[in-house]
Amino acid sequence: MDGMAEPPRLLTQNPYPGLRPYTEAETHLFFGREKSTDEVLDRLRHSRFVAVLGRSGSGKSSLIAAGVVPMLDGTLPTEYGDTWRVAAMRPGSDPIGNLARALASVQFAEGSDEVAEHLRASANPGPHKQRELDLALMEATLRRSAGGVASVVERIGLGKRDNVLVLVDQFEELFRYSDHCADRREDDAAAFVRLLVEAVNTPKIGIYALVTMRSDFLGDCVRFPGLADTINRGQYLVPRLDRMQLHAAMTGPAKVAGVVLEPRLVKQMLADVQGQAEQLPLFQHALMRAMTAGATTAERARSATATIPWRAAFSARFATMPRRRGQKSRRAVHL
Repeated sequence: MDGMAEPPRLLTQNPYPGLRPYTEAETHLFFGREKSTDEVLDRLRHSRFVAVLGRSGSGKSSLIAAGVVPMLDGTLPTEYGDTWRVAAMRPGSDPIGNLARALASVQFAEGSDEVAEHLRASANPGPHKQRELDLALMEATLRRSAGGVASVVERIGLGKRDNVLVLVDQFEELFRYSDHCADRREDDAAAFVRLLVEAVNTPKIGIYALVTMRSDFLGDCVRFPGLADTINRGQYLVPRLDRMQLHAAMTGPAKVAGVVLEPRLVKQMLADVQGQAEQLPLFQHALMRAMTAGATTAERARSATATIPWRAAFSARFATMPRRRGQKSRRAVHL
């Protein structure tokens, strides 16, 4: 078979995410970061605030969503409990409002009070006026004091054996937000940081924070009182994948889909990508498009005797990736 060691079965879902990060639902397709997953979990054992740092394209968001989060329950019991509820968000243009929405969406344990039941129902999508009122109340609570996160968590009925993880992806958005906005928004950014710092220092409730941030923004953390000290107690710099880890990241998803990549193709891809962490999304995108093209060809040819041109499909898609530092991907330019 040209380009594949064996023809794949017809795909119902592409195993590669392309340029976007892996999600929690795709943990079975996430390979190569097992060591990093264990190391971030170990950081959380010793610090209630962990900043996961790395260059753009290093896989920070995928590591957390598809690696760390699925491993929390049953793997990371704490003094506060052995189950985890995750409130995931990005700061965006409304960090405190987005924090309120993230907390409202958390699915808390059974047995919570009527207020919690009401808030859980109101967090479902839909044009519910009551939901807007509840979110406004939660946001007001967050704005009222630095201890607002703990107040909200108590109000919505945290179970006796639950930990809450506030997951802030792309934390660097907070700096851009404060740089290009009025003084009030600078105050909002500072208030958001105070909320997180105070929350992880609340002794009676198990509130944790896990943030992902581009490493080139690390110096900006000194702009907010307490943030630099908090990050220094628990940070993790995402390392580059070694050759074996890259091999697993490339071939693992294909194996789950029933496809075996030809060894010489994998060898060429490893040579092109190794040592260039920023190329990880591009090789995932190339493999995604190649898999789509190959599956389409296979479907068209399944009742024919012609050889499916897997090598041509993969080579054409993988050619969109730069092979020397400084080159731009043609596909990336279009995107």
